[in-house]
Amino acid sequence: MVTSFMIQETPVHAQLARGSLVTKVKDQAGALWEAIRMPAIFWPAVFIFCWNGTPAPDGAMFFYQTNELNFSPDFLGKVGLVAAVCKLCGVAFFNAYLNNKP
Repeated sequence: MVTSFMIQETPVHAQLARGSLVTKVKDQAGALWEAIRMPAIFWPAVFIFCWNGTPAPDGAMFFYQTNELNFSPDFLGKVGLVAAVCKLCGVAFFNAYLNNKP
């Protein structure tokens, strides 16, 4: 927070005087569109959109596991924690040993 007072910024009216706001917005929108069209950005974005756009059975599974299988919510939380730690260990193992394999 202290360093935020050291940042030198130009006033907004001085920025608008140097160029048209519409021109700057068009330039930035064009640059953004060019970046989105790159396959390295486009296809992962499509994958993430599809992954998040599909329905997930989270609520129904929680109901089934707690009411039908009689697991406690505390136990299910611990299982989720162990799963997250295992995922992190898998990522670390991959980066350490399998990242350079063909």
